[in-house]
Amino acid sequence: MKPEDFKLSQSEHDKQFAKIRSDAFAGLTPETRPRAIFTGGQPGSGKSMIAAQAMKDFGYNAVRVDADELRPYHKDYERLMVQGVKNAPDLVHNDAGRWAASLTQEAMQQRYNLVIDGTMRDPQAIATVASRLREAGYTVEGRVMAVNDLVSTFHIHKRYENQMQAQGVGRFSTKEQHDRAFSGLPTSLELLERNKSLDKLTLFNRDGAAIYRNELDRDRWIETPAARQALEIERNREMTLDEKRDLATGWGGVVKQMKERAAPADELASTTKLATDEVRKSASHGRGRGYEKLFASAEQMRKQPALVGKFATLVASQEGAKRAQLEGVQQAIAKMGDRLAARKQEAISDAAPKPKLPPPAKPGVVAPKRSKDADKDR
Repeated sequence: MKPEDFKLSQSEHDKQFAKIRSDAFAGLTPETRPRAIFTGGQPGSGKSMIAAQAMKDFGYNAVRVDADELRPYHKDYERLMVQGVKNAPDLVHNDAGRWAASLTQEAMQQRYNLVIDGTMRDPQAIATVASRLREAGYTVEGRVMAVNDLVSTFHIHKRYENQMQAQGVGRFSTKEQHDRAFSGLPTSLELLERNKSLDKLTLFNRDGAAIYRNELDRDRWIETPAARQALEIERNREMTLDEKRDLATGWGGVVKQMKERAAPADELASTTKLATDEVRKSASHGRGRGYEKLFASAEQMRKQPALVGKFATLVASQEGAKRAQLEGVQQAIAKMGDRLAARKQEAISDAAPKPKLPPPAKPGVVAPKRSKDADKDR
């Protein structure tokens, strides 16, 4: 199946967009000083969380533009999802992407607040739309998720299995989609900040905590631009022991859900292998030379007055976490060794021939008493 096979006729495309526009604009009020918020991050990073928070910040008086939410307006999308076609989003993206662009344009003309939910992997596309919004009187902000690829890959599968369990259909992001967004985001942040394409930029970790903020003041950033460095430090830091444990437990849950829904054998096998590989990678994530280079870079940045305090706290906390994690890992290894030794001893005991027990005493016959000296010898 090819995307061109599912492209709607222009009349059908326009008919569906009329419904989209009506649904999206219902109950909204134009703003004299409108704002637009772009979200960024690879699939599975938690973009939906910051998009939902952005809508809440606007008091829900905003248009949320998300191609994922527009795909159900395509006449073939539901059928493809029910059939279990995992690349269904790609097959109908031609129309969904055009609807998203049209919705953004018309919302801008109406001066509605905007939440534009995307991966932010293409800096030129973001810069072009941001420029048009500014010309129309908008303040433009970027909110981006800084999450490593092990965590986002897991959450793609977790979301899919949860949806399959609850609805019988699920939205899946392919590895290609994930990796393109993951690899494109660092360059996007660097260029958007360098070119001052946004008025404000904030990075969040998976827990929703802000780890980086910068804002333009009279066309100058109040902090030395370092969004890319902040993104890469958070992505490449060593995962905590709890994070590694949660990842392993989470993948176990995904595989269990697949078995419960009787997933095809090849799908179950490939996901089980992926889960095993991802958990193994998490054990050493952040311990390579690249990670140390990032910390060296961060240490140098600490010498810049504009960044004092921003990365100092981040680096110090992460270095402390590394030491705590090492102690925790050593303790866990020691406990694991004790458990293995105990299990080995149990296995040896189980395999050893069992001594024959004396026959039970006959009724009425009393067993002879032991002497005190015999008890001491035991």
